Amino acid sequence: MTVGIEIKFVVGGREVSPDNFADATKAQVYKHIRASIVERLRGVRCPEHGGSPQVTVEGSLDRLEWKITACCERLRDEAQRALSID
Repeated sequence: MTVGIEIKFVVGGREVSPDNFADATKAQVYKHIRASIVERLRGVRCPEHGGSPQVTVEGSLDRLEWKITACCERLRDEAQRALSID
């Protein structure tokens, strides 16, 4: 994973790791989601503070939502743009 980019998954109200899913298919899907987020955010850094965004992905595979935490609004907005699905 890229240094600085923190990604958390919350399923059923509990933080989980894609590496710990008993269901191999779900684990692969969550790993793919994590890799996709990292790829999209790879170059996103705050030019003023040097920070990276943190992303919390919450919900089930049927309906995932993410929350971006950043050092400033500018970084949060840039991360949101990077994660937007065209």
